[in-house]
Amino acid sequence: MTDKEFERKLKTTLFEMFFEGNEKMEDEPVTETEMKQMSDQFNEELARIHQSDPVNHPQHYGGKYETIDVIRDILEAETDAKVGYYMGNVIKYVSRYRKKGNPVQDLQKAQVYLGWAIKRLEELG
Repeated sequence: MTDKEFERKLKTTLFEMFFEGNEKMEDEPVTETEMKQMSDQFNEELARIHQSDPVNHPQHYGGKYETIDVIRDILEAETDAKVGYYMGNVIKYVSRYRKKGNPVQDLQKAQVYLGWAIKRLEELG
C-alpha cells in the first residue's frame, strides 16, 4: 500500500467512523465523554490500519515521528550520496534500537555505519 493509498484509506475510515449516520454531531454538542470515546475509537482504528500495513507502517516504526521523515529532514542538505546512505542507516538504527528485540546489535550496526560515514567524510576532506 502506498502512502497515498494509506492516507485515502485512513481518511475514508475516519469519515465513516465519525460522521456517517451520526446525527448527534448536527443536533447537539458532543459531550466530553463522547469526545473521549471518539478519540479512543480513532486511536484504535489508526493502530489497526497501521498493523495491517507491515510494508509502509511496521509496528516497530511506532512513535511520535516516522523515522523516514526524520531521516529525510535531517539529510535534506547532504551532498554526498554515500554519507547520506550511511547516516540514514545510523539514524534508523539509533531511533529504533529498543523496538526490535536486540538493542545492542542495532547500536552496533549504527556504529558500523557511523564509522563508514566518518571514513567517507575524511576521504572527501
